[in-house]
Amino acid sequence: MKLLQNDSQLDDGDNQDLWQRLAAALRQTYPDQTDIRWIPSHVDISLCETSHEEFLATWNNTADAQAVLANRHRGSDFERLLADAADYYKEWDSKLHILCDFYLQIAEQKTEPLEVIDLTDR
Repeated sequence: MKLLQNDSQLDDGDNQDLWQRLAAALRQTYPDQTDIRWIPSHVDISLCETSHEEFLATWNNTADAQAVLANRHRGSDFERLLADAADYYKEWDSKLHILCDFYLQIAEQKTEPLEVIDLTDR
C-alpha cells in the first residue's frame, strides 16, 4: 500500500486501470489513515463474534449487493463487447484445435526407411 501512496511506478499487469485509480485515491490520504485487509466474504452476520466482524460482514454484503446491481445494469455496449470477445476466443479456439490436429497428424505419419543406394565404385 505504501508503494501506491508514494507515487511508485506500477508495473503493467492485470487490472492496471484499477490499480491506478486506487493509487490516486490513496495519495489523497495520510499514510496511516487507510488500512486494507483481506476478510472472508459472505460471512453470516449472526456468526460474528465482535462488533468489528459484524461491521465488516455488513459492509462486505453491501459491497457485494452493489457489485451485483452494477453487473446487471452494464448496458448494451458491454453486452456487445462481451459477445465480440466470446466470438473472438471461440474463433481462436477453433483455429488452435485445427492446428493441433494438423501437427498430431504429422507426428503420427509413419515413414518408410529410406533406401540407400551405394554410388561408390567397388
